[in-house]
Amino acid sequence: MCKQKYQNSNFRIWMLVVGLLFLSLTASAETPADKLISVNFKSAPVETVLNDIQAQSGLNFFYSADLAKTWPKVTIRQTKKPASEVVNQLMQLIGCEYTLKDNIVTITPQKLSGKERTIKGHVIDADGQPLIGVPICIGETRVCTVTDANGYYEFKIPAEKTTLKYSYVGLETAY
Repeated sequence: MCKQKYQNSNFRIWMLVVGLLFLSLTASAETPADKLISVNFKSAPVETVLNDIQAQSGLNFFYSADLAKTWPKVTIRQTKKPASEVVNQLMQLIGCEYTLKDNIVTITPQKLSGKERTIKGHVIDADGQPLIGVPICIGETRVCTVTDANGYYEFKIPAEKTTLKYSYVGLETAY
C-alpha cells in the first residue's frame, strides 16, 4: 500500500511537471511579430514609427541610412493589431519591401518591374472649373506632378499597384 501511494504521488508530480511545461511553452509561443501593438502617428518620420514598433513588439529593424533618407513622413493609425500587420502597412506607405526572420525585419527598396504606365486626368472643382497646380503624388512619396492651366495632368507611374494622392489648398486630400 505504501508503494502504491508513492507511485500515485510520483504520477501526480510528473503530471504537474508536464502541465507546467505545456503552459510555459504556450505562453512563450507568441513571437514579437504576433504581439498586438497600437500606433498613432501623423506626419511622423518613419524612424520614429519603427522605434515605437520595436519598443512595443521586440522586433528589430535593419535598413540602410541612404534608404531611410528617401522615406516620406507617414501617417499611420492601428489599434491592437499584430506587429507584422502594422509593419506591412508601414512598408506599403513608404514603398519598401521587407523580410522577417528571427525577429529581425530587413527593409529594402521595392523592386519594381521597370515598366511604366501613363495616367492622364482632369481635376475640376464642384462647379466644374479646372483646378490649376494641383499636386498629384504617388502615395506618400515625393514623386509628383501638377495640373496645368486647364486642370489636366499626365503622369508616368510604375505599372505596379499605385495609389495617387491629390491635394489642394482649401480642399480635402483625396486618394
